[in-house]
Amino acid sequence: MDRVANTNGPERPRESNPALDLSCAAAIDRNVLDSIRQIQREGAPDLLAKLIYLYVDSSPKYLEQMRIAVGSPDATAMIRAAHALRSSSASLGALNLAGLCGRLEEMGSAGSTKGAVTVLNELEAEYERVREALASEPRSSEEERL
Repeated sequence: MDRVANTNGPERPRESNPALDLSCAAAIDRNVLDSIRQIQREGAPDLLAKLIYLYVDSSPKYLEQMRIAVGSPDATAMIRAAHALRSSSASLGALNLAGLCGRLEEMGSAGSTKGAVTVLNELEAEYERVREALASEPRSSEEERL
C-alpha cells in the first residue's frame, strides 16, 4: 500500500484502487495452492491437480454465460455465472479474477449490465493469466493421468 501524508498525525496507509491495472499483480495466490497441497493425503490422487482440471474444464462455460448475459442484457444470468466463477476462482487463489466477478455480481444486483462489457473484457484477460499460471503448476506423474 502507498502511504498518504496526514497533516494531523503520522502517515496512514492508502487503500488500493481496484480499477488499477492488474498486470503486475500475481494471477494466483500461491499460499492458497500451498494450503491445498497441505491437505493432500499420501497415496491419494493429487487433489490440487484434480481441482485445477475441474476449474479449467468448467470456467469457459461460465465465461460464455456471462458474455451471453451481458449481450442480452440479463442481469440475473450475469449474477449466476459471475458467482459460480468467483467461488471457484477464489478457491484456487485467483483472487483478482474473483474480485472482477464480484464487480459483475454487484452490477447485476443493482439490476443493470451497464458497464459490464468493460469489466467482462478485464475478466477474460485475467482469466487467461490465471489459466496460464495454473498450467505452469508443477505436476507429478500421478497428476498427468488426470
